[in-house]
Amino acid sequence: MGIGKVISLDDTIEKMKLDYLYNGNERYLKFIKRLYSIDYNKWSLYFWELYIVKLFEEEIRERLSYIKDINKIAKEIANDIKVERERIIIFNYVQGAVLGYKSLRLNKEITKICEKILNERKSKKIHISEIMRNKYIRVYNELLAREIREANAQNQIDETLIMYCNDKIYDKLTKYNLNYDLNAVQSEIYFILKKDCLEKYKEGVWDGVISRVVKDIDKKYRIIL
Repeated sequence: MGIGKVISLDDTIEKMKLDYLYNGNERYLKFIKRLYSIDYNKWSLYFWELYIVKLFEEEIRERLSYIKDINKIAKEIANDIKVERERIIIFNYVQGAVLGYKSLRLNKEITKICEKILNERKSKKIHISEIMRNKYIRVYNELLAREIREANAQNQIDETLIMYCNDKIYDKLTKYNLNYDLNAVQSEIYFILKKDCLEKYKEGVWDGVISRVVKDIDKKYRIIL
């Protein structure tokens, strides 16, 4: 593939990312799913209602308890920006999953762990929960954390989130007449979103690794998900 085609593909992918974040077009998510077998619809509707709306509302209420009418405001904000919150969290989950899938170091090490466990048990199959509970995983999690740091994930999440909050979220707060409390509300929303995006990014890295390893190791063994 020539340099021009690579640049063109990269540009297309970046446009698809923005189209998802700003317009909800899932073409990027479907492209990633086909390419890396990443399931961006893994969570139930109940989970999203709880995670995206209810828990978000609770966190806003607790962190800004000194603001007048915060119970009502927190509930309305959580519902007003639930679509944007869902998009940015799924986006970061997918970014993490791509990193996990493409990381040769992470995939090589988890494959070694799988083979160690299978050999110890003299088995040809293993459940994913057995891998996650195994004694070898503590060291692996340290490697995973280092990979995330080296990928500069926190800064990437920051850059995207700052842009997204300014473009899609903060404008929705003007109707609440928060006056002097507006900056505090914006700051807390950003803090919560960043925390949740990073959490789902890390979850995505793990899922990306497993998606890749299942494809590779299933040629010899069987991993049960």
